[in-house]
Amino acid sequence: MIINPFITTGYHGPDYFCDREKETANLMKNLENGNNVVLMSPRRMGKTGLLHHTFGQERITNRYNTFIIDIFSTGTLQELVAAMGKSILSQLRPWGDRAMAKFVSIVSSLQMTRI
Repeated sequence: MIINPFITTGYHGPDYFCDREKETANLMKNLENGNNVVLMSPRRMGKTGLLHHTFGQERITNRYNTFIIDIFSTGTLQELVAAMGKSILSQLRPWGDRAMAKFVSIVSSLQMTRI
């Protein structure tokens, strides 16, 4: 049996991330300029790895709080909100109670309306 020597699932850090320099630079430029970005490609093409790699760049980590939320498995608005809340809270936890309280305050002030 031959074992594949390449990592084909998940992001395992910059040492194992190859190519995509242009894409990383483009994403960083768009983030730093406040532009919205949509990544579209078939499944299993490395979109999430590219995001992890980009969000791990020092220029990004020093200036932004970043969140990667997998919404593929959410089927309702409630599940989407729960997934977002869980991800954001886990990222803010190291920042302490003040950041958590601010987040909860912001979320509490949101209201849903139908258009």
